[in-house]
Amino acid sequence: MSELRKKDSALNASKLGGTLAAIGCALLQGMPNQVQAGELEKWDFDAAVLLYAESDSRVQAIEPVISATRNFDSETKLNLKLALDTLTGASPNGAFTSDQPQTFTRPSGEGQYSAAAGELPLDDSFRDTRIATSAQWSAPLGRDWAYSVGGHFSTEHDYLSMGGNASVSRYLNQKKHHFNAGGWFVFRYH
Repeated sequence: MSELRKKDSALNASKLGGTLAAIGCALLQGMPNQVQAGELEKWDFDAAVLLYAESDSRVQAIEPVISATRNFDSETKLNLKLALDTLTGASPNGAFTSDQPQTFTRPSGEGQYSAAAGELPLDDSFRDTRIATSAQWSAPLGRDWAYSVGGHFSTEHDYLSMGGNASVSRYLNQKKHHFNAGGWFVFRYH
């Protein structure tokens, strides 16, 4: 069973990489070549992948993150970010091992699983995917002031989070020091 799960995780990671590459190509495909070259010079791209795996075929995580920053001038920029988290594997449910067999109901009453006497209760149906996006705009407000506004959106099968932020900065002493004031709001639904 654990070999099957490892192959499944590797297959999902392979599919994810292919999907992200296809999205990038599709975005660029509609632009004329001259525009592509000129526009891409104004963008900075960063990409990373987090891989995490516990022993004994327990929780495994794959999280690719892509960030793109468009620099309009030395102080004005737009940052866009996309992250995709995929979690799989047997997950402890918080119960202790017992000298008696135990039976547990899965989340939302979707089935049940058992743990033998002396065995750590693990729910092997644990799977979750989270998609998160964010955008941040930063620009000057005159010579000694700047502002930044942004927002984020994140969703899973049983969770939704949306929010925004804004801040204002005041530069002092030829921009060697600055004061920053800001705030944010978050809306979450479980």
